[in-house]
Amino acid sequence: MDSDSKHVLTILGLVACFGAGYFACKGENREALAIGERFNVFTQIENNLDGKIEMIPENEDIAIENAVNSYYQTDDRYFEYNSTDHKKTENEDNSYEYVNKYNIYDNIVYINSDNFFLDGIQGFTHYFRDYPTPECDGFIIDLRQNIGGMTDYCIGVLGSFLFPVDNLMTYYYYNSNSKTRNISGNSKKTSADVVILVNEKTASSAEIFTSAMKQFYDGNVTIVGTRTRGKGTFQEMEYISDNECFKYTAGKYTVGNWQCYDGVGISPDIELAMDYLPEIICTDNDIQFQTALKLFK
Repeated sequence: MDSDSKHVLTILGLVACFGAGYFACKGENREALAIGERFNVFTQIENNLDGKIEMIPENEDIAIENAVNSYYQTDDRYFEYNSTDHKKTENEDNSYEYVNKYNIYDNIVYINSDNFFLDGIQGFTHYFRDYPTPECDGFIIDLRQNIGGMTDYCIGVLGSFLFPVDNLMTYYYYNSNSKTRNISGNSKKTSADVVILVNEKTASSAEIFTSAMKQFYDGNVTIVGTRTRGKGTFQEMEYISDNECFKYTAGKYTVGNWQCYDGVGISPDIELAMDYLPEIICTDNDIQFQTALKLFK
């Protein structure tokens, strides 16, 4: 028997084993049954990778969760089945109640961003809306606790700071393919000095922003805080239907000429540790923020 046949039988056996016990306790689970019938999707995805992937479903399909986790258990891959929360639509509802997330301290602009989704970039959006041609003495960009988000939003924000950049990022797929991302059609709006605050929870798109600014910004960039998380992998979707998809880790990426920092993180220029407590941010007890302010004096 060839390895592919063994692979298929292994998944079928796991699904049947865990699924039978689950169905006996809870009755027929049509969603789990449907996924069991589509085991070939698991095979298709893994055949595009060099190793195994981990499934972390967010729904209540315990049978499938146990079966696939048993087969795909690894430490460095991400695999999620979603059948209820994600729909493939052309127009997503992007309506948010915006609240300004920037302040100005003695002509130093402070922007806080805890993610690179639409709600998390509103500080940048509002500042460059209010000051389309800013004349400030510098920026403090607070990416502490920033978990990352959409790369498109990150690149959009970078377009407010950078000239067009070729080969901003290179994606290296596990199946040996690669592709690049650029910043094009944007004009630099400022070259004031920038301080970026980071910590151990700064990850993903926040690390893309930090490394891109450090390499391509036409001004001085200083990173203050502690080493970032080091998330240098990217995910893609595999759709089964309009409301069923798999999100899986497809490869790793690099930013500019830097090596991939996955599992390593980005080292700050000024290493300064502190406990991140929301109530002390931007106060005298926020020693990372106070250190950033002093760099402009």
